[in-house]
Formats: sequence, C-alpha cells, structure tokens
Amino acid sequence: MGHNLSEYTGVSSDFRYVHLPNHVGHNELKIYCSKLRQAYARDHTKKWSEEKYTEWLTRHYLAVKMMMSATILLTSYRFAERKNLKIVEPYLLYYACVCCCKALIYTLPDKDWQRDGLAKMSHQKVISISIDALARLSARLADTCRHLLPQLKAYRELFSYRFPALGFKALTDHFVDSILTVKVCGTMCEVAQLNSECFEASIRKNVRGDYEPAGDVIRASFAYPFLNDEIEDDDDYYRIGYFLRKSRKPSNLLDMATEGMIEDYFGSWTATAPDADSYDPEASMQIIFPFI
Repeated sequence: MGHNLSEYTGVSSDFRYVHLPNHVGHNELKIYCSKLRQAYARDHTKKWSEEKYTEWLTRHYLAVKMMMSATILLTSYRFAERKNLKIVEPYLLYYACVCCCKALIYTLPDKDWQRDGLAKMSHQKVISISIDALARLSARLADTCRHLLPQLKAYRELFSYRFPALGFKALTDHFVDSILTVKVCGTMCEVAQLNSECFEASIRKNVRGDYEPAGDVIRASFAYPFLNDEIEDDDDYYRIGYFLRKSRKPSNLLDMATEGMIEDYFGSWTATAPDADSYDPEASMQIIFPFI
C-alpha cells in the first residue's frame, strides 16, 4: 500500500505514492507542494490564456507518453535479460531514465516550452534539469540520480560506440544496478504526478470557463520530424483531440492516462503473430506507474 498525498497537493486522486515517502518527510512534501502551487498560480494559472491551455495540455499528454514509453523500455529490458539479449540492455535502461526525466521536466512550472526548448533538449540538459528538480525535494534522491544517470549514459555510449571485447565483464568494477534504475524511474514518475496534482489544484482555484486551442505547440503531441519530412500519428491526433473536444483542462497525469490511450499505446507494441515466447507489452505495465 502506498500513501495518498492529496492533503498536500490539493487534489483528491486515487494515486498511491510508493517511493516518494521513503525519500521525503511529510512536512517537506507539504512545503514543496505549497511553493509549487504558488509558482503555478504566479506564472501560469492566474495568467491563463488559450496559449497556456494548449501548452499545458500538450505537456501533460507528452508526460504520460514518456512514462508509457519508459514502461515499454523497462519491460523490454526484463524480456531481453531473460532471453540473453544483452546488447540492447544498456540502451533500454538509459532511455527509460531519459523518458522519465522528460516526463518530470514537462511538469515543472519554471520551464518554458519555447525559452527552454522543451521539445528539443539535449540529453545532458535533460539530466541536469531533472537532478536540480529532484534536489528541491530530497538531497539524497538528487545525489542518487547525480551518480546513476551519468553512469547509465556512459553505459549506453560504451556499448554503442566502443564495444569492449569482454562485454559486460569489462564493467566488473562499475556495476550498473537495474533494480535501482527501476526505482529511480518510478520515483521520477511520482514526482511528475505530484507536480501535476498541484497544477490541477491551481487550475481549479484560478481558471474559469473553457478555452480554445491556440498556437502550434499542440503539434508536438502528434507530429514527428523524420528526415526532411514530418510524420503525423493518427492515434496521437485522435487522443489529444479527445481532450480538446471535451474541453478538458490539463489534469493530473493519472487522470490524463485514459483507458483507451493506455490500451492503444501498449497494444501497438504487441507482436504481429504473438506466441508463448513473444514479448508482452502489457506484462508488468505497472512497473513504474499504475497504468491500468
């Protein structure tokens, strides 16, 4: 059983926090959430507009997508580990963390879509911002990530460009902890959820009426640059369109992850002709976030 932190965030949700209470005391969580709601109000919800509505709906949609992607990467890691498919393991662990970092960053009130280039951040920037954000909650948690994230990055690069002849045995003195990686990913998802609950509370307090979408930010939720072209994903287009048709304001990430969105996303990674030995994308799909 996890902890319900609604009394601090200001939103009654069914989310149960498992990792965060192990790193942060309840008084610290209360102070953090209070400051966060103030920041959301000052910089966003008291200045609400069609542009802000569009940006934050896009940001929360992308945050959920990043957490689902991290889930696919981590469950793929477990599958690869069982099948002795070692060569992909560094990639899967590292990019799972990167996805969780991005999910967290999308929820930060002090990061601007345009000014901070949230759509095209370098990996080093993603790591740096994430560690700074976690430090506001827990110095111990930030220190763990300050050690783990660069290690995972180096791990992935070593087996992308150099390939030591001993394989993973070359890292005997530099153990990469996959169990810790999963816990860190889960913790970052919980911080993103915590932030999104505080943001929803600020919206409920300060925003009245419905808003129409405005600007090009929304395209980041369904359009993908590819070579000299751009791919538009019909399912993403439909899903983000659902929130717009319903005039839904950005809500906490657990509520943003609708049943249809979850089923379609994880289902897209199912084998064309699955058998008993196929990777099952729905196995352990709650490894870092309670997708149901």
